[in-house]
Amino acid sequence: MDMRAHHLICMRSFQGNGYSANFVDNFQKVISKINGENPVIKIVNCPDVICKACPHNKNGCIKKGPKSEVKVRNKDNNFISLLKLDLNNEMKANELINLINERITNIEIKDICKECEWLKYCLEN
Repeated sequence: MDMRAHHLICMRSFQGNGYSANFVDNFQKVISKINGENPVIKIVNCPDVICKACPHNKNGCIKKGPKSEVKVRNKDNNFISLLKLDLNNEMKANELINLINERITNIEIKDICKECEWLKYCLEN
């Protein structure tokens, strides 16, 4: 399962908010699959299983502006670096979640995601 690095971080505190009902439903299904099946996740910095249901996705996050995909990709790359992984690394979901919990704190999230409209939800947990 391909997952953008930042979506793995978002998953920790996802509360059912999103861009559309379809987006929220898809995100919840992905979380259920990850928690229930422990699939292998390939870490990417391009559209993934979450993006496929996003109304802003058109070959990347471009419907929010021409530089939006670049900003999102930079966010992914920053988290990949903090996790000390390589792009396209593959890991079992539970191993990856443990790694995220060990290495990603609210300090990093506040810095990397400072422009994200959903940031306040991540910092509540």
